[in-house]
Amino acid sequence: MGLFDSEKFNLHVITFRAGQLEKSFRSFGNRYLCLNTKWKLSFSALLKINNYIKKNQINILHAHLIEPEVYSFLLKILNPSLKIIITKHNANDFRKKSIWRIVGKITSLTASKVGCVSKSIGKFSRKYEFVNKNKINVFPNGINTKAVVKAKDSLEIRIKLGFNKDDFIIGIVGRLTKQKGHIYLIK
Repeated sequence: MGLFDSEKFNLHVITFRAGQLEKSFRSFGNRYLCLNTKWKLSFSALLKINNYIKKNQINILHAHLIEPEVYSFLLKILNPSLKIIITKHNANDFRKKSIWRIVGKITSLTASKVGCVSKSIGKFSRKYEFVNKNKINVFPNGINTKAVVKAKDSLEIRIKLGFNKDDFIIGIVGRLTKQKGHIYLIK
């Protein structure tokens, strides 16, 4: 969490349910709110978030994935000066269904910026959700391995892991789900 200058930003975290990062978020103290809601859309959760935003004078809300996108749209209506940033991760079959394309169109209307993790997600957002291209910023996933591991350290790491210096090694990071596309690497 050290990416933000605490002198400039007062970072708060709101989650709908407790998850794997719960322990890390608890370190935020009174700047963390876990709603523990069972329902995807809950009027009481919306009110709790709205009260939290007002109480803590939050100016920018980052909605990460579809459920928070819907809440952000409603919260923008309740708080017109609130800036909304949405991050879109995929254009899978779920998001291509007409109801979710409509939801994407509606939620994107209130967004100040839409972050997309790839050019294809940006194209999808423009084509199917009619997101204005000036709102879209593409932040592609990827790691510059040359910046992470120096060449001289690479040989040492290979030997330590039991590889020969000429072995071709491919690494992949991501959860083991269909949408991550591991099967294409294997094929």
